[in-house]
Amino acid sequence: MASGDARNGAVPNQDFETWTPKQLIFTTDDKDGYPWTQPYGLAVTAYGDQLIGVLWLLHLDEIEGNNSLGDEDTQLIVSRDGRKWERVADLATFLASTPGAWDEGRIHAPTTSMFVKDDRVYIYYSATNTRHGSGDWGSPGIGLATLRADRFVALRQQIADVAGVVETPLLKAAGNELLVNADVDGRCLLVELLNDGGRVIAGFDRDCCRLVAQDDLRYRVQWESRGKWHSLGAAVGRQPFALRFIINNGALFAI
Repeated sequence: MASGDARNGAVPNQDFETWTPKQLIFTTDDKDGYPWTQPYGLAVTAYGDQLIGVLWLLHLDEIEGNNSLGDEDTQLIVSRDGRKWERVADLATFLASTPGAWDEGRIHAPTTSMFVKDDRVYIYYSATNTRHGSGDWGSPGIGLATLRADRFVALRQQIADVAGVVETPLLKAAGNELLVNADVDGRCLLVELLNDGGRVIAGFDRDCCRLVAQDDLRYRVQWESRGKWHSLGAAVGRQPFALRFIINNGALFAI
């Protein structure tokens, strides 16, 4: 995929005749199986402070000279500015076809932007039961996929008996509370606050961490020390800080 670049001294087009040079913003690579796996399209939704893209991929049959016959599925990519895109979920398939169903042949990117209602993400997509390049459109239709709010990708520990540890880069608080979207039970998710030197802030370590259920998706993270409860804002104010998550038999989706 390419885009015109109006920066770096280039003059934006004003007459629809003079165009700035194309700039490559995304392509598949060896991990995808390039050149047999090719980007086919991208559906983008503004979601919070980022862009979530459902990438539409064509997996060509590895036959000499073939540039048409193959299967289609989708993956997730994200961006902050629409130019630099990052892959997520280790290239896992996001919307997969269902063998024997109406969408078994190929799944396209969503037919419209995804949207959230009542803590559920709704994604309408188009698909059909025939393969790309077969010369037959089959019986195309529109499907609906849903997932719970913010639960696109989860962080989990890699080894069952060893807690996973994730640290964020330095952040600045936009409010006083820390909410986590997580599938956890008891103390299988703990959070520590770190100062800008990477040290745990006193009273905000894992032993003091408490998760208070906000609803069936989210927990409010607080810390209890000497009989008093403290929130994120009480520790950091407007100073830079980092978060350390300790995950043990749970899943962390979003903060």
